[in-house]
Amino acid sequence: MNKKAILFKGNGTDASDMRYASGFAAPDDFLFLMHETRRICLVSPLEYDRARASVLPGVEVRRSTASAVEAVKDAAADVAAEAAPAVEAVKEAAAPAAEKLADDLNALL
Repeated sequence: MNKKAILFKGNGTDASDMRYASGFAAPDDFLFLMHETRRICLVSPLEYDRARASVLPGVEVRRSTASAVEAVKDAAADVAAEAAPAVEAVKEAAAPAAEKLADDLNALL
């Protein structure tokens, strides 16, 4: 199971990725979250009805509220916490190569 989450921030008018992924072309910024099989547009209360009428099938539309924004922040924090061990492992694995590169560059100077 792929636990990778993707979060876009932008508008569907200027950002073709947002429009393609959601089907919604708003002039104002909104959030679009993809996680496993879920796709969610988080839009302003003023854009809510228009978003519901124009998103692609299967895309959920939610009103952007302070609690919704906090929920997105919490989800992002969870994803970051899950990724942290992998990031540290990559850093540890790359450290010797980075040190050698630094030594080689210093030798050239």
